[in-house]
Parts: sequence; structure tokens; C-alpha cells
Amino acid sequence: MRIYIDLQNPGSLHRKKIIRLWIVRSYAIFLCFVLISCNHTVSSWYPVGEAKVVSFYELDTGGQELLTATIEVKNTGKTGIGSCSISISAKTSARTYKKTFTKTIDIQPGGMVYFDVEFLYSSTEERLASEGLAIIGEFYY
Repeated sequence: MRIYIDLQNPGSLHRKKIIRLWIVRSYAIFLCFVLISCNHTVSSWYPVGEAKVVSFYELDTGGQELLTATIEVKNTGKTGIGSCSISISAKTSARTYKKTFTKTIDIQPGGMVYFDVEFLYSSTEERLASEGLAIIGEFYY
């Protein structure tokens, strides 16, 4: 690499440095504006939702106790939800049941859908504990 210095015009080297510095600064400022103008929230490009238990009932189906829970899934993001996986826990007087279900359904932003989930109890004496139903995991894609 060779460097030539114009000794007859000593300001030319300084002028080149100033021009390069101006170009680098302009590029840096442009890059900052590009990054600032981008929306960095996850909900702007990745599906975001919220699941909650809205109702439940227990039923005796001829010697077998059954719990049915209705889950509301709401799209709280800015993009559509194509599928969701929801995990729910049901705590009874004897044990805790857990279930994960996956649904493929289109939920537009602001929209909501309802799903029913059933748990078969192991014994007829089991009853759901107070505050026994809980959403323990949710994933949207």
C-alpha cells in the first residue's frame, strides 16, 4: 500500500480526510435514522395472544367424573395467529391433571376463539379444588 502526499498542495490530504469523515458520519446518521424508524416490538411481527379459562363444569357420566373447561384465546398482537398450543392444569382434591392441546385456526388481530378441554377424573370422589384451573403454558405461531 502506497501513500502519496502532494507536497505542492499540503491541504489536499487534509481535504480528503474531511471528505471521508463527512461520508462516514453521513452514513452513520443515515443508519441511525433507519434503525430508529424500525418498529422493534415483538408483536409487530410475531403472533401474540392471551388464553384464559372462562367457564367450567363437572359432570357425572355414569360412574365417570368429567371436567369440561372452556378456554378463550384472544389475539392481542398485530399479526394473525395460525396455530396455538395451550397447556392447562386442573387440580382436584386427589391429584393434578395436565393437558396440552394444539389447534390450527386463523385468529385475526383483536379476534378471539373458544375451545373446550375435557379431563376424565380417575375416581368419582374427585372434585375440582378452588382456583384449581390454570393456564400453565401458551405458544402462538
